[in-house]
Order: sequence, then structure tokens, then C-alpha cells
Amino acid sequence: QTKLDSDDHPDIKAIFPHSFSITITYTLEGQHLKIDASAVNRGQDPMPIGLGYHTSFRYPLNEAGDKERCLFTLPASKRWTLTD
Repeated sequence: QTKLDSDDHPDIKAIFPHSFSITITYTLEGQHLKIDASAVNRGQDPMPIGLGYHTSFRYPLNEAGDKERCLFTLPASKRWTLTD
């Protein structure tokens, strides 16, 4: 688990002038990696937020691994269709 409080980082406040905290928890459940994020707006004004995960993995997982036997899947629970 990792937590960030924007008030502790002037470099973040300089480009994103909102007080917030974010907590990200990584959990291995069997063969699955679960990522949960929670953000709290600590200010009085509305705060825009968007999360993007850029998770990377060693592929194959070790030197003896076979790329042909590796499979990554990511289930999509929702779809956002763009019209422009």
C-alpha cells in the first residue's frame, strides 16, 4: 500500500492546486493482481480527478520463461464509446 498527501509535496501543489490524498493498494489474489485506489478531496472546491494505471510486468517472468506460454488478460467491466 502506498499513500500520498499533496500538501506534503510542493512540486505537486505547483501544478495541481488542490489538497488531496490518494491511497493505492496492491494485492495478489491467487494468480491475479488487484489494484484499488481511493482519493479524498481535502479542499473546499470541486476537484477533477482521473486515474490511469500503467502497470508493467517482466515478460516472461524469469530467464527460463517461454513467451509463447504467457497470457495476460484484463477483463473490462465497462465500456465508454467515444463519438468523436
